[in-house]
Amino acid sequence: MKHTALISLLFLACGRLPAVGQPVADVIDPAPGQLGAYEGETVISQTLGTAAATEQKVKTTLVYFVTDEAHEIGADRRVLFVRSVAPQVQGVPVPPYMDVGFYWVSAKLEVTPVEEGLDSPQGKVLDLHVPPDGLFPTGELPDSSPAQQVEATVLLGKSPVKLPVLASVDRKGSTCTLTRTLASGATAPFDLDDSPATLKKWRTTYVMSSAKKSLEEVSREFSLEGKRGDVRLQMGVKSTWKATGVRALSAAEKALAAACEKEISGILSDFAIRKHPRDIYQRIQALLDSEAGKLLPQLQAALLGKLAVYRQARDQEARSGAAGGLVGSPAPDFTLEAMDGSKVAFREATRGKVVLLSFWGVACSYCRKEAPYLTKLQEKFGDKGFTVIAVNGYDEDRETVAEYLAQEKLKHPVLLMGRGIARSKYQVTGFPTNVWIDAAGNVAHTEVGFTADHYSVMEARIQRMLASVQRANLEAISR
Repeated sequence: MKHTALISLLFLACGRLPAVGQPVADVIDPAPGQLGAYEGETVISQTLGTAAATEQKVKTTLVYFVTDEAHEIGADRRVLFVRSVAPQVQGVPVPPYMDVGFYWVSAKLEVTPVEEGLDSPQGKVLDLHVPPDGLFPTGELPDSSPAQQVEATVLLGKSPVKLPVLASVDRKGSTCTLTRTLASGATAPFDLDDSPATLKKWRTTYVMSSAKKSLEEVSREFSLEGKRGDVRLQMGVKSTWKATGVRALSAAEKALAAACEKEISGILSDFAIRKHPRDIYQRIQALLDSEAGKLLPQLQAALLGKLAVYRQARDQEARSGAAGGLVGSPAPDFTLEAMDGSKVAFREATRGKVVLLSFWGVACSYCRKEAPYLTKLQEKFGDKGFTVIAVNGYDEDRETVAEYLAQEKLKHPVLLMGRGIARSKYQVTGFPTNVWIDAAGNVAHTEVGFTADHYSVMEARIQRMLASVQRANLEAISR
């Protein structure tokens, strides 16, 4: 449907609170061992010109489990999210989109993915309707008197809109209700399908329980007016999301949860290193047949749904060639910024060298496992006609990358903001992706994923490729 993305509400991604009082983290605390479940619904109505209003409903669910694992670069908890979105088209439900994945949660309740998800239409719908980074509001609560400020808010998956917001808090016992509305008489311009529109109404309410240390309910409503072509368009969105259960697991349940978490980590690792779907299916089925696999609601559907998307992506890669389709061809050229701010033209910087071009990200755990080994390779072979070029394919900011490089004492060359290059020029579908390039500038080999026992294979490949260069030089001299 043409307007699917347009009529999708980014459920909670605009949950950023005025910094004028009590930290939200004092009220909401997703503690290790906590299991939470939410259900929600969004109703989107549209009136185009004089036609009758149309309505679409989207039902969502989210289950999370907070693990005991700590993040090595700043966050203190890891959370497993199981998400589901079930749209209705002309009143008829369609099969739900589902996903499962791990996220880091910082002490300030900021949420970032452990791994980049599969790039698919289903994933985009899930991120629009059930964004994990919007489950836990961040920032601070205003005091008892209303507070007004301008803040950026994401609506309909578009770029942030700056809104004059009036926020107030109502405290009754252990319940804290935050209400934010568009300031009286205010409107805001909005880009709707590259056409100007105006946000006329906006209101969002969070109900939080300090006794349960959880978010109990979120409701949101907004309306806008604009045009589709030359025809007047009115759109209204109403959404609610309620907790159906937030509790601490028992000791016996925690043991099952730890086993479940470990096995899911292994399954997600299998996705990352591109194992055969048959092997992943067998591992998923073994988990689902165990007691641990029955702990999390909808885990079965989410894992099998993820496998279906993965299988589809592999089939498409096989048809299109993906990164492996570059083998034997000249490595695509590009120019990106280095950590020192200089511009690096890839082909010129690597001319005549054997190159390991690695697409990676700080938020990718397998990339973090590989990164120290890249520095070892650079130090061992860097003066012999070899170089590593690590391109950040997550488009993480310079500060995040610099902090990680300093923390791990990494010395290999790193280029920034390479997501577009990874996707468009190198067809990267998983991280880390390594592209091996010979001294003539041609792609010799590609691989996805990393394990420590692969390091010796990487060393051997470099030695073979450098030896090939030496033989070619000797032959050239003899001629």
